[in-house]
Amino acid sequence: MSAAILLILAVGSQVLRFQSEAGIGFRHEPGVETKALLHVGAGAFTTFGASIGANIALSAGDNPGIAGYGLGGEILLLPPVRLRLRAGVNHNQWSSWRAGENSVSMMTLAAPLRRLDLGVGAAWRVPVLDPAGYRSPLRWQGPASEWNLLYRLQWAFIARPAHGLAAWIANDDRQNPATAQQFPFGLGGYLQVRPQWWLKVGIGSNIKGLSGATFSLGEVNARVGVSCGK
Repeated sequence: MSAAILLILAVGSQVLRFQSEAGIGFRHEPGVETKALLHVGAGAFTTFGASIGANIALSAGDNPGIAGYGLGGEILLLPPVRLRLRAGVNHNQWSSWRAGENSVSMMTLAAPLRRLDLGVGAAWRVPVLDPAGYRSPLRWQGPASEWNLLYRLQWAFIARPAHGLAAWIANDDRQNPATAQQFPFGLGGYLQVRPQWWLKVGIGSNIKGLSGATFSLGEVNARVGVSCGK
């Protein structure tokens, strides 16, 4: 808690720039849910490599209403290899199922090569299965609570200030939580469309079942949005 307070105070005293973003998404998992998503987020970044941010996602279709929201922060520890420490707290909910999930996570990330980003961490996940209290972000104990391994492996095929394209295998998306056994993967890119404005796109899925040389795909996720920095 004291580290989080120090991070907030540091960001508040040395803010270099702000960034906001908004986008729409689509999620389809056969036999489970199909919905559109509206994502909105904002963050503040400092001269010494620290940041704090908040996000919220609203859904339409299956499980309409609030899909999730969260707070997070990151601090740069070792610039030569971009060693960072990232932490966040998040709430997700599914209104039609009257179920929710709260999670708190921490990850260590680094870029040993310019185009390679690696990360590993852990999350404490608490499913909220009480139909009367599934909306609460304050439930932190329950019979299905568990520790979850978090990981990220990302390779940037193109990494330039004005445009980029990267492939990833990762389960650290706070708005789309996945267990370590699901192997989410995808592609994401960005394009600068005008000064301080970027178009961002992404598409992904996951390996739902793996047995020998055969596997099955689970959900399909797609996102497109814009980001503005000042």
